[in-house]
Amino acid sequence: MIDVSECRHLKGLTALERLIELAPDRNNFLKEMNNYLQAGVVVNSPRMFLMAKPIDSAKDPDEQWWVEKPDAWYIRWASGEGSMRLMMSMGEPLPFVLFRRFKDGNTGKLKRYEWSRLYERICA
Repeated sequence: MIDVSECRHLKGLTALERLIELAPDRNNFLKEMNNYLQAGVVVNSPRMFLMAKPIDSAKDPDEQWWVEKPDAWYIRWASGEGSMRLMMSMGEPLPFVLFRRFKDGNTGKLKRYEWSRLYERICA
């Protein structure tokens, strides 16, 4: 995930427009979004954007689609205040949540959290 709230030059853009501006390859981002529209979850409003899909957490999440027995949600993109809270409240609970965070020089290493602990932290 990219913390777009710190990108002052993107002020005034919607959450989706911010992600498109930050994407290394806009065309790839739009193709990826189409895949999530078909086999994942996409939520968009002017203030937040979220793309997620159910996966098998033991495998690389990028190429997984239509997993028969998922054990995790993979949050591909989340932007804007409340996007993770929305995911936790609307998504079917699975044992884990995985995402990458690109902030403060982080390299985007895949992070894995227990659903219940993340839910308590975000929604309690």
